[in-house]
Amino acid sequence: MLGASLLGVKSTGGKGQIEGTCAGCSAVKKLQQLHEAIDRFFKGFEPRKRKWKALPGRYLSQPVLSLYHYQHLVLVWDLEDWMPLYTWWQTQTDKRGLDAAISYLQQEEERLRHGERVSHQQECALDGR
Repeated sequence: MLGASLLGVKSTGGKGQIEGTCAGCSAVKKLQQLHEAIDRFFKGFEPRKRKWKALPGRYLSQPVLSLYHYQHLVLVWDLEDWMPLYTWWQTQTDKRGLDAAISYLQQEEERLRHGERVSHQQECALDGR
């Protein structure tokens, strides 16, 4: 079953049945959850109870964004200097999420720092992506 899990196929139970899944679709959904967690942080909303959470914090009296994957602290992002102060990953999922979060924060810096409230999906729609 190892080969099947690498191909984005999962087992549905002990009867040997296999259900196909679109690995790209699930990856996009997971990135949307990550982007939503970061966007909710900057809009001042409470985090949802999901796999990814972005919470406010302080490190040496500087405001930071603390990003959690489940209960693991994966990223501490300095909101003044706009850079990572701490990164951690244990699994490949943690690493993909960490890389995606850093990339998203860097790409969306202007919008997030200066309070434009256009969502990433709205920007994509406007750009025709």
